[in-house]
Amino acid sequence: MQIEYCQFPDDILYDIENFVWIKVLEDDGSTKSGNAIIGITPILTSLAGRILKIRLKSINNMIYKGKSIGTLESDRYFGVIRAPVNGRILKINERIIKDPKLTNDFPYTEGWIVKMAIQPLSENTNELKNIIDIEETVRKIIRQLNVRLFLNCP
Repeated sequence: MQIEYCQFPDDILYDIENFVWIKVLEDDGSTKSGNAIIGITPILTSLAGRILKIRLKSINNMIYKGKSIGTLESDRYFGVIRAPVNGRILKINERIIKDPKLTNDFPYTEGWIVKMAIQPLSENTNELKNIIDIEETVRKIIRQLNVRLFLNCP
């Protein structure tokens, strides 16, 4: 879905308060556990500007919803990347540590942050929303923060 010149994928879920997204990759069929990729939205990359440094928690760390997965640094921003779910870090994106600008340029593809094992899946994702449900909220945030997204869209 396009909002204010930016495409927001509709096959992922959003924690718009923390400007992060999550894509559930697989589950065990009972919605008890699954793996997911987590990244930041173009709204956060736009607010931060050109990201210069990303620090991430280590593999196998247990991270709780709302707690830090890592941090972002730019010339005008320093902030925490907050977990949208409870889970254990399975993999970190080493490429963004070496080339943080990937997060600016490709937030939904090459610029992903971590892969996590989530358990229980349904309880962890029930507060997250798809873009259709939060379209107006996203539009208001973009306008309120005067975010320019057209450069950050896939």
